[in-house]
Amino acid sequence: MKFPSSGWPSKLTQRLGVAAILFGQVEYLLKLYVKQFLGSFRRGMIVTSRIQFNQLVELTSALVKHEVSDKKLRDAYFRIVKEIERAEKARNGYFHSAWGMDEQGNSIHLNFVRERTNQRKAGSGLIKNKNLASETDLDDLIRNLDEIKRKLRDLRLQIWPQLRPGKE
Repeated sequence: MKFPSSGWPSKLTQRLGVAAILFGQVEYLLKLYVKQFLGSFRRGMIVTSRIQFNQLVELTSALVKHEVSDKKLRDAYFRIVKEIERAEKARNGYFHSAWGMDEQGNSIHLNFVRERTNQRKAGSGLIKNKNLASETDLDDLIRNLDEIKRKLRDLRLQIWPQLRPGKE
């Protein structure tokens, strides 16, 4: 197994790059929701500038739950959150993995992608999680992220009146 710095197949690196860009766009849209709920782009920047992605999803979800009165729109948002969580898990599988090349220079994705250890509830031991992924699943991740982005953008337009500050 080789771990080169260059020589990667352009299709693979391009697809990984597209997935990274799309995930960043999803993250930006979530931050935009928060900024609009807070009524100030500057305040929103302060709140979201150093927040981890899962915390951003939780914060946005809490604000949607509290501020969006239309149940149909709230439910639509929470359906998107389920898709976001699945996409985040898949994305983490790719971006926190060991990638290498075989001796002939063909790219391979190691079967053991990522192991993460979490504490069990009430501190009763550890849970080990392993995420497995393959190159062929990357196109599905890209399609899913693009669809999530579209849904967040479209939903934001539908709930825009409820995102305005001072609506009480």
